[in-house]
Amino acid sequence: MTKVPLSKTAFEHLVKQLVEIEEQKQNLLDEYFPANAAQRKAIELYINNYIVRIEQLLSNSEQLPVAANRVPFVLIGSEVTLQDMLSGENVFKYHLISPCSVHVKEGDVSFLSSLGQSLLLKKVGDTAPITTPQGIRQYQISSILLPVASEPVSKPVDSKLLAGKNVI
Repeated sequence: MTKVPLSKTAFEHLVKQLVEIEEQKQNLLDEYFPANAAQRKAIELYINNYIVRIEQLLSNSEQLPVAANRVPFVLIGSEVTLQDMLSGENVFKYHLISPCSVHVKEGDVSFLSSLGQSLLLKKVGDTAPITTPQGIRQYQISSILLPVASEPVSKPVDSKLLAGKNVI
């Protein structure tokens, strides 16, 4: 299997993100999907699948001193450009974030929202059905970038927390 090239910065960002989402998973479920919510089990599986995919990515990556911040699929923190399948134009650019993010800007979308769930773990070239006021539209993912230099995922992670993670 071919190794996925990641910059050292992107690799470290993903390790921190993995630790953070594992720490926050229960709180996210409790806050946004109470115990009796019908969606809770599906969202828990969705988050667990994301964790597994990040672990696989990190295990199958090659750290390079300088590498483009391209990633093989949409991650939390990714900037995703979508192309309208009808018009062929790049019409939307989104930044997937955690609902716990402190700095929310235009174009930021929670990975727990229906739009975020449509995009997370998709690859360049995949289509994503997105509900709009005009109905369900098909958009193709034209690019995925991981802008890791901008800010932390949502909070600093203590290096002691990384010690028990099997990500290499």
